[in-house]
Amino acid sequence: MTLTNPTGGSIALSLSTTSATSVLVDLIDLEGRHWARLYEGHSVDGKVHLDWDWRAAGIGAGAYFVRARTGQLVSTRTITLVP
Repeated sequence: MTLTNPTGGSIALSLSTTSATSVLVDLIDLEGRHWARLYEGHSVDGKVHLDWDWRAAGIGAGAYFVRARTGQLVSTRTITLVP
């Protein structure tokens, strides 16, 4: 999972899987609270790309985890949202 540009209000996320599969991507705070579902669907040809505007979603600046689930696999990255 690759996250880019957490500043300025949007996040670009790229995720690659070995095959087409169901994918869930969530934003979790450092205390484990769920803040937003960024993506729920299937990967197309094993890939998911999305741009998410965290300011429009009412999410405040700070440190969070982005957690992607694909089948039995879970990938987590830390991100700091900066206005």
